[in-house]
Parts: sequence; structure tokens; C-alpha cells
Amino acid sequence: MAITAQDLVEIKEGWYWPKDDTNTWKFLLENFDLPDKISSYVDNKKVIVQAGGNCGMYPKQYSRIFDTVYTFEPDWLNFYCLAMNCPEENIIKSQGCLGAEPGLVNLHIKSKSRGKSFINGDGCYPIYLIDNLGLTACDLIHLDIEGYEYFALSGAVCTIKKFKPVIAIEMWDPPPSKYLNRFGDNVNQKTKDLLASLGYTHVDTLNESDWIYTCEQK
Repeated sequence: MAITAQDLVEIKEGWYWPKDDTNTWKFLLENFDLPDKISSYVDNKKVIVQAGGNCGMYPKQYSRIFDTVYTFEPDWLNFYCLAMNCPEENIIKSQGCLGAEPGLVNLHIKSKSRGKSFINGDGCYPIYLIDNLGLTACDLIHLDIEGYEYFALSGAVCTIKKFKPVIAIEMWDPPPSKYLNRFGDNVNQKTKDLLASLGYTHVDTLNESDWIYTCEQK
């Protein structure tokens, strides 16, 4: 008999969750209020673009704050849980990654901490560009995509220039050794330089690694 998603998922305190993922569950419970903290920097709350969506904890919270939430999560089991946890009509769910150019990529999935999975070579998971979404508003971009933030932002330059959203990204500085050279040399500095070129300033750091940027040219 084939194994289905239902075989690999359990209910934890009302949330659909992968049975083998204990580390991400613990981390998200400890940082459950992060969407509220980030949203405090945002004036208008019409549209947020968020990735990775994981199992839906953050998208669900954002759905209570923003009119529309676009969330992206490539891992098939995480996405199943996200879809089950987030039936809200204002959450637009996509099983894929954000990046700088369209294509298909592979994922290195870390079973005990599926929130730490990362893009690794060519594969079958689609990459979407924020600039191709055709957004009519964008007030916040929140990215936690394991070192791939620079590429997702590179695919959002037109959107950023047009709407000047608050930007929240995971940024370890200096990055842990496991992140070094994962996506090329100096990717942290490239991210900082890109945001600076778009008129953005680092205004706060939450939970050690979530950097908040706002635009000086509002």
C-alpha cells in the first residue's frame, strides 16, 4: 500500500504537522509572535508576500493582519500541512520557491527540521518571481528561505521599487559555517548591497536573525 500524506502527519495542538519534524515545531512555538512584531513596522496592511510558508503558522497569523497573504512553500509535506492548516480565503498558497529567474530546482529536505530545507541543484520544484505576480499592492515581503533571500529579492526589484514594502529577511551575520558558500561567495553582502541600492536601511533585528529593512524614499 502506498504511503500517503496522512500517514506522515499528526495533529499537534490543533495543527497538522509532519511526524518527523520536531525542531521546526519547537522553534515556531518559541517565536510565535514574530508576525506581529514584523507587522508593527508596516503602515498599510493590504498585501504581504511570505516565504517559506512551512506548515502555515506564520501565513495564518498574517491572514488576520493583512487583507491578502501570498505564501510560498515547496516541500510537498509542509505544503500539505499548510493547506490543511490555512483554509482562509485570503491566503493564496503556492507550492514552489521564490527566486531571480524561472526554472525547476531540487530541495535538500531535512526531515527532523523541515523548515531548514534548502534549494539544492536542479529538480522538479518551480521557482516563481515576485515581479511576475502582477501585484497591485505590496506592503511587506517576509522571507525565511535558508540563504536564498538574495535571489528572491533580485526577482522582486520592480515590485520593491514600485511599492517600497517593508522587507524582513533571515540574515545570519556572520553566517554559520553550514550556510557559507551554499549559494556563492558573499551572498550576505550582495543582499545588503542590493537593498542599499534600492534605498533601504536596516532598522532592527528580531530573534537574532530576522532583519527588518525600511525604505528611506517613501
